[in-house]
Amino acid sequence: MSTPDRASLLRLRQDVERDSGAAEALLSALEARAGDALPADDPVFLGYAAVTLHQLYTALETAFERICLTLEGSLPAGADSHQALLRDMTRDLDTMRPRVLRDETASALRPLLRFRHFVRRAYAIDWDAERLQEVYAQARRASPLVGADMADFLAFLDELIAELA
Repeated sequence: MSTPDRASLLRLRQDVERDSGAAEALLSALEARAGDALPADDPVFLGYAAVTLHQLYTALETAFERICLTLEGSLPAGADSHQALLRDMTRDLDTMRPRVLRDETASALRPLLRFRHFVRRAYAIDWDAERLQEVYAQARRASPLVGADMADFLAFLDELIAELA
């Protein structure tokens, strides 16, 4: 695939910044309401937390999809496409793009991906407060890693955009 034009890269940069900012805002809103611990005795709040954690990972995955489509021209396919997409974000694709995530960051995001998969298929359940607390804590650990990696990737995009000016 050839290098995308400047306008496509500018759109990608804005979209990735918006998507990663949305993930950050979702976590901040949850932290503002919950603090360090989710209220184990409030099933409505636990449902809110589950949906928010689902949305958080979805916002990040949307950014990853945009990166793949714009810079690589396609998305991973198949039964494990979501796992493959996360894995692909750790790969340096030579002339297309640098890695988007460090291995450490992708490892920190895997529990959120698994949880998002569970939430998409969950209905008529009682939320497991202990499990939700673990996922919430994992999201809080992953957040600064994601922030640093996305800042590095946005800097790469800035350089690429400047080269095409």
